[in-house]
Amino acid sequence: MQETCIAPTRCSPAELVDQLSTLTSGCLHVANSTLEWFIYVQRGQLVYATNNADPFERLERYLKGLPQMSDLSNSELRAQVRQMEQDAPPENFTADYQALRWLIDQGHCDGASLSNLASKMSAEVLESYLLLPEGDYEVHTRSMGELPSICQLELESLWHRMWDRLDQWNAMAPRISSPYQRPYLIGEERARQKLSPKMAEKLSRLLLGFNFRQLAMLLQQDELALCRRFGPLISEGIIILREPLSPHDQLPSLSKAHIKTSESNAPLSSGSPSSGPLSSSSLANSSFLNANSDSSSSQQRTWKVVCIDDSPTVLREIQRFLQQELFEITMIEDSQKALMKIISIKPDLILLDASMPTLDGYQVCTMIRKSSLLKHIPVVMVTGNKGLLDRARAKMAGTTDYLTKPFTQKDLLQIVLRYLSD
Repeated sequence: MQETCIAPTRCSPAELVDQLSTLTSGCLHVANSTLEWFIYVQRGQLVYATNNADPFERLERYLKGLPQMSDLSNSELRAQVRQMEQDAPPENFTADYQALRWLIDQGHCDGASLSNLASKMSAEVLESYLLLPEGDYEVHTRSMGELPSICQLELESLWHRMWDRLDQWNAMAPRISSPYQRPYLIGEERARQKLSPKMAEKLSRLLLGFNFRQLAMLLQQDELALCRRFGPLISEGIIILREPLSPHDQLPSLSKAHIKTSESNAPLSSGSPSSGPLSSSSLANSSFLNANSDSSSSQQRTWKVVCIDDSPTVLREIQRFLQQELFEITMIEDSQKALMKIISIKPDLILLDASMPTLDGYQVCTMIRKSSLLKHIPVVMVTGNKGLLDRARAKMAGTTDYLTKPFTQKDLLQIVLRYLSD
């Protein structure tokens, strides 16, 4: 890949976008002290945009919105996508895009669905890119071989849409400073005074540490609309916002100084009048989150999670991290009794400790995979071992993924987002 360095100059990333007009085909690579952005162009049109702020988290989040990928039977397929990330060398800046291309080539998803998905992922990346402040940036243009095309977007109309969307984000600043902030319900008693009991319960079950973009995926809503609806509750202190987790805390925050006002302030098609700001009183009586619907189809699903570990301390920590409003957690200390309990529970996810007396996690997982009733259930091996041999052994036993001890709540929630669907 041939690379040309543009002399560093003090300017805004928006001004650097002009460099794209000089590229018939290639990549604009912009880096600051912590993050890198890659904008790929072919024949004058945008093919893809990505950055190194956990691109596979972004990919998995959008994949879960596809009907073809939402079923739990596809947990093994999602594990294959995750394995592609782990196997990708650090210098491979298109691993997430190549994973999309692989899904098409293998016939797992149709091209039209993934083209739409690639467009949305690129738009999310470009939103954060255009928020970068004026500064000195290391900028490269890269010529490269033909990148298998999934989508092609006309640049001028794309930038117009991006500025329009950033205007909408800016309208919520500084109350909301990042779509990666994490809303939490504070003071349930106070919430019940402002909201219906069903709404307060619904929020308490959902706000466990997911950021706005993750919540939007779970609820199948646009994150802008979701943030607008949360606005009144944030203003009244019913919901508090915690800062983004790493690496999203390194992305630029919303700031009027960073946003160029677009010529048109017309809302996007996704921002219908019904998705605008609501008062807390009207929110209490709205169908937001389907909290007041009597339809069984709109009731929040409770996910069944089985945790098998001989350590009561680890089991308590998992229970604390997941709480018990959204998840029905079954804790099993005796691995010899695990199989029969799992068959009776039929869980959505199994967290399995690798090192246990009598029957270790590898043996239990092998038994699970031999059962026609259980073989489809995602099994996450929880282990303190980080060696390649241990990972290979876990894979041979049939584990879907692994979680390394010690783990944080973020690590555990990422596993939940990866393998559980509503």
